[in-house]
Amino acid sequence: MAAWRMAWQDGCGKFICMPRKEAIMNNVVNLRQARKAKARADKASQAQVNRARFGRTKAQRQIDAAEEQRRAALLEGAKITGQDEGED
Repeated sequence: MAAWRMAWQDGCGKFICMPRKEAIMNNVVNLRQARKAKARADKASQAQVNRARFGRTKAQRQIDAAEEQRRAALLEGAKITGQDEGED
């Protein structure tokens, strides 16, 4: 919606309604800068998602590696040797 103001019209001696200058003129936007700003914002939001998804401390990674080694050793120790499946 345009903002209106009363203005004196020269020559006729009456007031007329005119749109305000502020309503007509907007800020000039540099499209290159706007694209770069949007790209920076998108990159920052993606980085935040990646930090939540993949970000773990070194201690957490070491604990997970030790747990995986323990599981692998347990599985290896539970294997039955000497009997091949599928042979009749």
